[in-house]
Amino acid sequence: MKKLLNNTHRQIFCYNKDVGHLFVPNLSARIMNENGGYYVRSNSLGFRSDVEFKEKKSDKPRILFFGDSNTAADGVSNNERFSELVGKHF
Repeated sequence: MKKLLNNTHRQIFCYNKDVGHLFVPNLSARIMNENGGYYVRSNSLGFRSDVEFKEKKSDKPRILFFGDSNTAADGVSNNERFSELVGKHF
C-alpha cells in the first residue's frame, strides 16, 4: 500500500484569483491513504459539496464553514464531514 500511496497523485485543487485555492470543479475522486482511501466530490463552483448551490437562496438560513484542511475534512469522505452532519441536523 505504501508504494501505491507514494506513486499515486491526482490534482484536486486549483487556484482561484478571488478566493485562493478551491477544489477542481465537478471533481469526483478517490484519494488513497493508509486506511484505504476516501472520496472527494466538488460542485461546479469548486466547493467540496455533493449539491449545487442555488444563486437565489430560499428562506432557509445558510451556514458557511471557512477554515483549513480540518474544515475541509481531509481524510474523510464528504458524507462524514462535520459540515455535512451539521447540515443534516438543520
